[in-house]
Amino acid sequence: MANKKEQATLMQVLSDKGLVASGAASTRILEVTLTAPEGGAVQRPLALALVIDRSGSMQGEKLHYAKQAAAHLVDMLSERDRAAVVMYDSEIDLVSPSLAMTAANRAQAKAAIQRITSRGATNLFDGWVRGCREIADSDGEHFRRTLLLSDGQANEGLTNLDEIATHVRELAARDISTSCFGIGLGYNEHLLEAMANAGGGSFHFLEALSAIPLAFEREFDELIHTALSGAELSLELPDGVGCTVSAGWPSTQVGSTFRTTIGGLYGGRELLFYFTLQFDGSHKGKQLRIPLTLRATDPESKPVTIESAITLTLAKADEEHKAEADRKLLERFALVDMADRATEALKMARAGRRREAGEFLGQGMQQHHLSMPSEQISKYRHISDQLKNGMDERTFKRRHQEEYANKRTRADVQDYRLREVNGHMLAEIGGDRVLIDSGIPVSLGRNDEWFFMQRLLPLLPAYLNVDMDTISGLVGEPLDIIIGADILAPWCVQFDLPRGRIAFSTRPMLRGGHSFPLSVLMGVPIVNVDVRGAPQRAFLDTGAKLSYAAADLLQGLTPVGHEQDFYPMLGTFETDVYQVPMSLGDLSFTLRCGALPPLLEATLAVAGKQVIIGVDLFRQFQVELDMERNRVTLAQ
Repeated sequence: MANKKEQATLMQVLSDKGLVASGAASTRILEVTLTAPEGGAVQRPLALALVIDRSGSMQGEKLHYAKQAAAHLVDMLSERDRAAVVMYDSEIDLVSPSLAMTAANRAQAKAAIQRITSRGATNLFDGWVRGCREIADSDGEHFRRTLLLSDGQANEGLTNLDEIATHVRELAARDISTSCFGIGLGYNEHLLEAMANAGGGSFHFLEALSAIPLAFEREFDELIHTALSGAELSLELPDGVGCTVSAGWPSTQVGSTFRTTIGGLYGGRELLFYFTLQFDGSHKGKQLRIPLTLRATDPESKPVTIESAITLTLAKADEEHKAEADRKLLERFALVDMADRATEALKMARAGRRREAGEFLGQGMQQHHLSMPSEQISKYRHISDQLKNGMDERTFKRRHQEEYANKRTRADVQDYRLREVNGHMLAEIGGDRVLIDSGIPVSLGRNDEWFFMQRLLPLLPAYLNVDMDTISGLVGEPLDIIIGADILAPWCVQFDLPRGRIAFSTRPMLRGGHSFPLSVLMGVPIVNVDVRGAPQRAFLDTGAKLSYAAADLLQGLTPVGHEQDFYPMLGTFETDVYQVPMSLGDLSFTLRCGALPPLLEATLAVAGKQVIIGVDLFRQFQVELDMERNRVTLAQ
């Protein structure tokens, strides 16, 4: 009988059609969705090897942020966990051996990290091997992963991509996984992705140096929520059936068994796989049954086996051809298949075959044009033109990371650095300085469109006679883009201003916290809030440096300051500032509020609102704004 963990792990198998042609060749697309149990925080302690590039090109800020991130990761480990630190250039140095992270050992490891300096060339492979060797002797209870961080090419030691990937795959089979982090613009993105794919880990492009700690935090969060490790998915294929798997998942076939190595499955996270099955038409009878089996290890080091199967009906070729396909499944498959094609096209362009690369991507668009939404077609046309005309190095790296995220169905969450400048929340996104402003219904920019979260989005030059130069002057720093409610609306957006992070996702991310209903008026989010005992409906305005309340809600309070502010239509004005107690449900807090200027108060009154909640709320809480699901979540 299946245990509770097995029952909680879901495997869903779908096909684009339920028919297979008899007497003629046909192709089916299988979609396998795996969902590991939620809340299964890993009980196995971690054994991590941090392998850090110290070559000459890492000198300065790159190495500073890498050391900061490594030290931060060490701080997040418990005494049950182990960590080793290796640095590499033309030589390999063990900075800190694999040690249990007691207080003394943690301090020793962090001190050793801070002593790292840059020098030499890049013997990436031997550095990775040394890191793996350090954690190889950890007992079987530990979840073992090597985190490789590099900003350059592998130019010493073993440098062949396929040979390196083979070694990584062999160690992954021995339960030592690998994740890779590419810094800046000089690393080999195809090598690091191949290592991460073969190693059952993740690949990260760290364009902004300040994103290095964020990527390590995201990696750590996934590790501690690993519900199943060492996962492998196998299909038993009937005679006359060939199989390939999309997205670069490592696979082998022995006899009739087609195996795909997955690595870890994170609690509550869906992971999609696409198998293309080629039927040679030789099959007889009424049906073909294809069994599927997932094998993995749970957090208690116990084996888990999940079995399923899909049965396809044999039919005449014309009947199979006319059968209606699952358009939604083909749309999801097209996203992954086009990402595979785009990755290959980027390799072609790297080799100087730019026109061929653009045409290859165009062929994929032609193949999937009935399945892809218009926004995806626009996106790949844009990329095809870029490939033909030539890309700079930054664009190469961005496109590669985006397509990796699409292939691995990880495009649904992206982290960026968030900081506060003169009371405004600014994000660093793809080299652009971006103001996050849920208080305006449209987005503005210096260009008329912006490529963000896999979408080509329109931007306006101005709103209510306010343009980018005006806002830049008010903020006190040059801005490139203002994200308004139109761009925020489809995403679940997590603001973590205290830790300097903003994340965009298609799904909720904040674990725990207090959730409250949210509504939208003219695109702007609204929450029900209690102000000094009086229920109010308040605009949630991430672009407002002050919160505001109508004059009658401030009666009896003593001003604690005086500030200047700005609103479109009003221009610059001054206001007294008050400390105002508020609450959302049973969650109480105090916000610095200005008095609504008469014109703005009259405008809000028409909509039945008397309160604006600004950035001060985000200083006190992690806030997840989810306009798609009509809710806001706060956590401390």
